[in-house]
Amino acid sequence: MKPAGCGHALFTAECSHMFHFHCISSSIKHGNSLCPVCRAKWSEIPLLSPPAFDVTLGQAQANPVVDFVSQVHRYLPLYRDEEPAAFNDDEPIVLQSETVQIPQTESDRRVELRTYPEFSAIPQSSSHEDFTILIHVKAPHPTSTSVQSSRAPIDLVAVIDVSGSMAGTKLALLKRALGFVIQNLGPSDRLSVIAFSSMARRLFHLRRMSEIGQRIPIHAFGFGTDHDSTALHSIAETSSGTFSFIETESAIQDAFAQCIGGLLSAVVQEMQVKLECSDPGVLLNSLKSGGYDNQVDTDSRRGSIKVGDIYADEERDFLVLVNIPRSQQETTMLVKVNCAYKDSRTKERVELQDEVTIQGPKFCADQEVSIEVDREWNRLRAAEAMSTARLAVERGALTEAVSVLEEFRKKLSESRAAISGDQFCLALDAELKQLQERTADHQRYRTTGRAYMLSGLSSHSMQRATARGNRPTVLTLLVSIRRNPWSTWCTDRRCWAGPSLEVRSGHREGKHMVFFRRPKRDQKG
Repeated sequence: MKPAGCGHALFTAECSHMFHFHCISSSIKHGNSLCPVCRAKWSEIPLLSPPAFDVTLGQAQANPVVDFVSQVHRYLPLYRDEEPAAFNDDEPIVLQSETVQIPQTESDRRVELRTYPEFSAIPQSSSHEDFTILIHVKAPHPTSTSVQSSRAPIDLVAVIDVSGSMAGTKLALLKRALGFVIQNLGPSDRLSVIAFSSMARRLFHLRRMSEIGQRIPIHAFGFGTDHDSTALHSIAETSSGTFSFIETESAIQDAFAQCIGGLLSAVVQEMQVKLECSDPGVLLNSLKSGGYDNQVDTDSRRGSIKVGDIYADEERDFLVLVNIPRSQQETTMLVKVNCAYKDSRTKERVELQDEVTIQGPKFCADQEVSIEVDREWNRLRAAEAMSTARLAVERGALTEAVSVLEEFRKKLSESRAAISGDQFCLALDAELKQLQERTADHQRYRTTGRAYMLSGLSSHSMQRATARGNRPTVLTLLVSIRRNPWSTWCTDRRCWAGPSLEVRSGHREGKHMVFFRRPKRDQKG
């Protein structure tokens, strides 16, 4: 068709292709509802009047455009049926074979639960609002990194962009990445792959989604400088997954291995932390849990945090803010902490308890804040500074964004944790400095700064490692400090092009999706 209408009415389809109205209406009258160009099925078609018949011949007039479209239909593959809303053709679950393992003590398999009050004591004559308590949980070490059956099996769904923008090296790297996945999944794991371009197609067995399984973590990867980082971050954030930014192709292997290594090492499932005030006068004010759902009862006496699954050796920190009244007691019991979860290997329910207490002397000298509490406050405030800077730069205020990051870096350097030489604070400062450099001008922010910042926000929100940068070693600060052995093992392996193994898919307790995306260059990133 010509670029302009040339006096004829134009019809723009939902797939963005444009046609002369009389041409496409003739095609529709013949029962065609697919785009002649991209084969996308239209759900909205032009409203047509009854077919016009030639008064003399009494039959529909011939149209050369329709004849051409009909010829094209004979040679193009036709998707006759839409993808169903659900599938029930998954391969059955294969029971794990028994293996000999080194015995592990009960304490080695348990989650580590610790609590840290902001101060160890407050005077009896003083009340305290927003007194901070840090709750720290750490997943146990994996039983083995060489025996597949020592971990819980998983279901993995990979959603992959195979459009023209992925041609060449990028698509080849994705194929190697999938080979890496297949080689590292055991006989009890299952995998499904969905490819999409102008439309999505399931390549092989997709498990059915139950009501519980519909909200599964989606770990999104953005390649290069022209992907839609905002959309990918939103997908990951909504599903409680992570977004990783891979600036150059050389970094894909370590980034992907980091994610898969974590999925293969999930040792804790369905974790929930419950809180209950011990002293009658103590009230819960708020919970700082980042991307994890939390709830405080209306009476401010109880609260909870839904943590979900944790990989081996991963750590989670949550801040609890309570109001403490004046007390004449030498010891005040503040909060009871209950941590309940399911052991992914034994499927047993495990519960841990702890109670936070502080001393109440009549006189109390000035105390320094707990380094553990101060460190977590620094991390949360750094994430807030990043978010504020992002809002500023998105509205064009680059100077304001850089100033916000610089001001917090100064406050960070004056914190007790930073003064004590805390490595975590040093990593935070390096992260903020990198963000300042990437928000210095609009061009760099659009190409790499936005994705770099969103990847960092994703990491801080879920307290989970994400990849970003232009080198395989440039990962978020949580990698070097909280990296688990399975991730290290997967990263160290150089087996991406190994032989294909049997692939399984279906509905399981461990549900994950890995989402690869690099949209076309005409999309804004």
